[in-house]
Amino acid sequence: FLARKMRGADVAGLLGRMEAKGLVRVEKSVGGLEPRRRARREAPGSAATQLVLDFRAEAASGAPVRPVFERLRAGGFAPFLVRGARPGRDELYAGLLREVVAGGGTAVVLQPEVSLTRAFMERMEKRLGKSVAVLHGDLPDARREREWRRVRDGRASVVCGTRAALLAPLSRPRLIVVDDEQEESYLQERPSFDLRNAARLRAEDEGALLVMGSETPTVENAHRALEGGWLVDLPGEAPRVRAEIVDAGPEKGLIGRRLGRALGDVLAGGGKAVV
Repeated sequence: FLARKMRGADVAGLLGRMEAKGLVRVEKSVGGLEPRRRARREAPGSAATQLVLDFRAEAASGAPVRPVFERLRAGGFAPFLVRGARPGRDELYAGLLREVVAGGGTAVVLQPEVSLTRAFMERMEKRLGKSVAVLHGDLPDARREREWRRVRDGRASVVCGTRAALLAPLSRPRLIVVDDEQEESYLQERPSFDLRNAARLRAEDEGALLVMGSETPTVENAHRALEGGWLVDLPGEAPRVRAEIVDAGPEKGLIGRRLGRALGDVLAGGGKAVV
């Protein structure tokens, strides 16, 4: 405003001299994103938020997810790979986040895409209110700084975002979630970077629970989780397709004996197949 009125004069210098003489006090702040007229009409913190009461997370999921909640309550680092469809994973995340926030803790939820971040943010705001902040590359600079300051100042307990959200200035997070952990957007070639490994390192350093979720997890994570006893299959999921890996080295031609027999069985039963 002053720059427009003074037509290009050195406003910063003028204010600095006036501040040195005690005539003015200069404060820097990030303004809100809402229009001023609305800000005057609504008292701080009075913006309407639709909250949803949700009792399904642990009770409905039952025994398979109970170790996840027990480990969260016990504290300390532990990994879990949750395999199941998105609705079931979201209910589990919501239950875990609710416990973290209720206990005064903080958490990070990572999504592979901005669109998924927005959708998850909307769902979590209905359950957790305005304690959720969002950080991703598509935010305008002012909004990104505003959200970052909310996190730094302790006014947001949960940070949801893409890869950059892992570096949010949270104090001792209790929970780090990597959803859709199989997505390639978590990988970077130059410089080489794997967000899943980075999330594990931060969780270990902070003593936080690490929960990775996917309907189709990566082979290496599924193997580690199965061998380590930290694979959690959500109940009520559709039966998984049986897969068989056949060594085609000794075979000749495009269709080996094992595949040929399987195709013959399908066709004999009146079924269809895709090769």
